[in-house]
Amino acid sequence: LGDVYKRQQHDNAATIMAEVNDALCQSLKSDMNATVILAEIDPDGRTMTIVNAGQHAYPLLCRNGHVEPIIVRGMAVGMIPGISYTPITLDLQVGDLIFLMTDGITEPRNIEGIMYQESKRLNEVVSNLQSDDSAENVVGKVINDVLEFSQGQDIQDDDITLVAIKIT
Repeated sequence: LGDVYKRQQHDNAATIMAEVNDALCQSLKSDMNATVILAEIDPDGRTMTIVNAGQHAYPLLCRNGHVEPIIVRGMAVGMIPGISYTPITLDLQVGDLIFLMTDGITEPRNIEGIMYQESKRLNEVVSNLQSDDSAENVVGKVINDVLEFSQGQDIQDDDITLVAIKIT
């Protein structure tokens, strides 16, 4: 994937995240915060700008069957006012599949106590998706695999959220 990232200093997504952070700092109790990923897609320029506020289930990019995390870091919102966020802009190609998820996808454990993400099943499922699968079918396949993997385990103590974006 090489040089698909571009750093940008002034960006709408980063500004929005900073404003959300400042607003939450004023309204949340001092021991509370939230994790958020904000993605802004430019369909004409085929780019996606991502800002991360504390979410450790990094987005994934699947390109030509190869899966790579989109590593972008930032502090959770609602903790410290005045934080700035650094966006990463990703050049997109037709056929790319992007996954945004919560840790309810990556952290469920199987009967042996192995987390789904550690088992490498997520990358395996994503890399074996068919190019003609709809985004809806892709989401269903991944969530069904998470549920199958963690069969018999109580995973409903966390949300299971997955968004798939297919570039056409």
